[in-house]
Amino acid sequence: MLRIYRDALEAVAELGPYVEVLSRHDPDLMRQLKKARSSMPLNIGEGSNARGGRRNVLYSFAEGSANESIAVLETAHACGYIHAVPVPLVEKLRKIVGTLHKCIHGPLGKRESVSA
Repeated sequence: MLRIYRDALEAVAELGPYVEVLSRHDPDLMRQLKKARSSMPLNIGEGSNARGGRRNVLYSFAEGSANESIAVLETAHACGYIHAVPVPLVEKLRKIVGTLHKCIHGPLGKRESVSA
């Protein structure tokens, strides 16, 4: 299991209060956040036991969900539902994105890798 799995679980818990706020202001945005936050650890967990392309697909879903969670927070702020984007939480989500990206594409990324 990737160490980032623990960070994903922490992010799920830290996103809880934002789910509550959004439930009062924008139920559709709240549903998106609920799905995205759950998707992160579920796909990391499943991907950790998968091989090859399936593993990359699952990690890619988790990466997308972390990015979506950031977008929901930024959208909630832009709409005035929250007073500020929670920087430490967004940094944790970006760490998840970065780690998963490296797991999928390698340290330089497939397109950026240099052939000898």
